[in-house]
Order: sequence, then C-alpha cells, then structure tokens
Amino acid sequence: MSGIFVEDTDTFFIVVCYEENDKEIKILESNQTGGKSLKVTFKYPDFATSQTVLNASMIQGSNGELNLNMLRLNSNILYMLAKSWDAKDAKGNPIPIADGINKLRIEIAKALIEKLVERLGTNII
Repeated sequence: MSGIFVEDTDTFFIVVCYEENDKEIKILESNQTGGKSLKVTFKYPDFATSQTVLNASMIQGSNGELNLNMLRLNSNILYMLAKSWDAKDAKGNPIPIADGINKLRIEIAKALIEKLVERLGTNII
C-alpha cells in the first residue's frame, strides 16, 4: 500500500492446510506430514470494495429495514477479495479461481473465511 491508498497490487495470502481421509476433509493447524494445502491470494479491501461487499450482504427485513446478513457477508468477502490460488485439477493444470471457488468443499471454504475475517478484523466494514 502506498500511503493512504490501496493499490491493485496490494495483496496477502492465506494458506489452509487439510487432510483427506475417505472423502472427509480435516482442517489442520499447519501443513503436517501427509497434509495438503491451498494457498489463496487476496486483495486488500479499499473503500469502494468494502461498500460493495456490505451492500451485497444486506437483506430486507419484514418491516422494510435493512439488516446485515452474516452468511452473505462472509461469502461476499471470499468471492470479492480472492484474486488467485494454487488449486490444480487431477492432471496438474491450474484451475481458474472464478471457475472453482463456488465448488470448494464447505470445510475448506469455512476455513478460508475464518482466516480471512481473522486477518481483516473489522477493516471490511
């Protein structure tokens, strides 16, 4: 970041380590022996992105009031800030993040969101 502005090149990454057993995913604290990992690069949110994420995360209540939907907020943070990753298909070819992010296993997506929210804190809202 240069001074008070967020540049397109301002990124950070999050790594989720996991283990697969009989089609079950177990999230690991670190990349232990036999574990696998997914590294995702995110852009730092700027004011405009923050506003877009928040606006897309609002739902209208029964009395017409707007409420922040935390499920939508978490999903939108992941979708709107993720830039790239090191995911590959069975043949070793890179999988574009736009093609695969919606197909992530729930365990992996939740771990990414938790680490992302922990990293950003309240800087997204």
